[in-house]
Amino acid sequence: MEASLLISMDEPNLSSRFNSIYLKPFVWLTVFFVLFISPATLSANERVRLKLKSSHQFQFAGYYAAVHKGFYQAAGLTVDILEAGGEQRTVESVVERRVDFAIAGSELVIDSASGYEIVALAPIFQHSALALITLRDTNFTSLEALTNQRIMLGAETSSIDVFLRQQGRGLDDFQLVRHVPSITPLITGDVAAMAVRITDEPFIIQQSGNPVRFLRPIDSGIDFYGDTLFTSRALYLQQPQMVQAFVEASIQGWQYALEHPDEIIDLLLNTYGVNRSREHLLYEAKQIRELVSPGLIGIGHSNPVRWQMIADAYDSLNLLPGSFNLEAFIPPKMETVRIPDWLKFVSTLTLLVLCLFMVMIYRQHRLNQNLKKEIRVRKNTESRLRLITDSMHDVIWVMDENFKMTYVSPSVERLTGFEVDEVLNKPISDLINADTRRQLAQRIQEITQINEAGRTGSECDELFEFEIQCKFGRQVWVESTIKFFFSAPGIIATIYGSTRDITDRHRQYIELKNLASMDFLTGVKNRRIFFEKLQYETARFRRHGTPLSLIVLDIDHFKKINDRYGHSIGDEVLRQVVKLLEDEIREMDTIGRLGGEEFGILLPDTALEEAHYLAERLREHVSEYPLEISGVYIPVTASFGVVQCEPSETVSSIYKRADVAAYAAKAAGRNCVRRQMPAMIS
Repeated sequence: MEASLLISMDEPNLSSRFNSIYLKPFVWLTVFFVLFISPATLSANERVRLKLKSSHQFQFAGYYAAVHKGFYQAAGLTVDILEAGGEQRTVESVVERRVDFAIAGSELVIDSASGYEIVALAPIFQHSALALITLRDTNFTSLEALTNQRIMLGAETSSIDVFLRQQGRGLDDFQLVRHVPSITPLITGDVAAMAVRITDEPFIIQQSGNPVRFLRPIDSGIDFYGDTLFTSRALYLQQPQMVQAFVEASIQGWQYALEHPDEIIDLLLNTYGVNRSREHLLYEAKQIRELVSPGLIGIGHSNPVRWQMIADAYDSLNLLPGSFNLEAFIPPKMETVRIPDWLKFVSTLTLLVLCLFMVMIYRQHRLNQNLKKEIRVRKNTESRLRLITDSMHDVIWVMDENFKMTYVSPSVERLTGFEVDEVLNKPISDLINADTRRQLAQRIQEITQINEAGRTGSECDELFEFEIQCKFGRQVWVESTIKFFFSAPGIIATIYGSTRDITDRHRQYIELKNLASMDFLTGVKNRRIFFEKLQYETARFRRHGTPLSLIVLDIDHFKKINDRYGHSIGDEVLRQVVKLLEDEIREMDTIGRLGGEEFGILLPDTALEEAHYLAERLREHVSEYPLEISGVYIPVTASFGVVQCEPSETVSSIYKRADVAAYAAKAAGRNCVRRQMPAMIS
């Protein structure tokens, strides 16, 4: 048999066999590459289409600069810039490949959760340009003042929707008016407020002699991304180098446009026929520079944690229609190097020749190997695989049908502190706590029952996340990818798996979960979480009969503080007042920001008299000394409303009573405490 595998060099037909096996394919492949993969073919620029959010304006300056300064051309691209239009949504045009790239706001998170497979490439605007504006000579100074008033919102204003809801307002609290591209309704008083881009409409309104007032989401801690360049996930996966080249050329264009605004304005007026004055475009350029923030952070910088916080904000208000996959939405960038076209051709041709020679060498080598050498190669391969397994950070393991370890890689010591000998032939239950044992046992029982019912084959893959007990008492969260092998229906024969440490990832998940429950400005519970806690405590009160009290307080004349000292000082006042309140309450008490300058304090196991006494102490503590902020001393007082929960009350009614009591304190001259009994609700 060994002799039959050898090539006799004396065979007379060796030359003809060599020609038929090696030379003919080489000749045909060479002809193919010369004819069809010529340098002329490789050097042609690829044409792509970019769809804007609206008509031509300075809002898209970077893309015009990339076209006219040759940045796209240098990247091997010919770019057609299309204005917005048509009945089809922009995200649908991208997913269906009618266009290759487009621009949208943070609503992309909602589109991604709705099932559109898209990739956010570069948030050019680090802050959203959307805001509500009112005329300064009106009394509409806050969302509370706009309640039941006529307001005009646009189609893509989800950040304003989140702003309204986190301030305790919904769309039902206003009279919504159909959006029109005109400032006339605001000037004439037909609407009290309207949604605008701070880069555009405010200039027109102020030119008409009407100063405006802004109500911006960012002033309440809601900082969403603005204009974001995106594409379809299919295009990103199929042509990652082209996508990366387009993004880099676009960012280069934005850098040039922000450094040469006058040149881009000339281009807009003379080439694109933009129907705006130079002063208007200069105003837009100045506002856009602040939104892009080129001096603070790299243009187009994308922060995964910030995208997740945006998704959590949407999700907390039930605005996400489905689950949001952050890793699919912003995958890591692929760093690319531009290779000259002639080098591509030469490299490809060289690779072809090398491949043919490798085939010849491999075939000759294989024909001259004997069985003994084959066995040695297989042993060497097995040794290399064992070496790789032993050096991995992940723990590779095998268990028998009794769930005892029959093999475990040395990395188990790095993960758990146990040596290999301490783990081998030991049951997995020795490494996990009682709760995890119970959960795993239940899941394995479900897997065997499913297999016994014939719904899986002889193999089954599962992914588990659980906590394990290390040698010296340390707890570690791990992720295990497990493959079950069945010898018969419902009978486990062997289990293979790999386990990795995910403690840091699990901690980040818990931190993100905590961030979603906090008020961004003050660090206390936000309105949604506070009312969930109130719901829980009222249920516990009805179940056990322990007293429950609620304090609602409102900082007096807070609007005057904002108007006199500015919103940044006002924000610091809120933070310092929260610190004063936290100094006086118990660890079991809960403080939350209910909206604006209104706060709530939930007091379990506390009767009305104790709560009233605490409110007086808090009032004195807040008003005792002026707050020192940036060298300015600001006297601050607050009005308090105190109630005790009754058995028949709901969350809504107890809050309403506390709110009414707080308003009674304001009516009594402010800086005082009022409490209210159930009979006083009317």
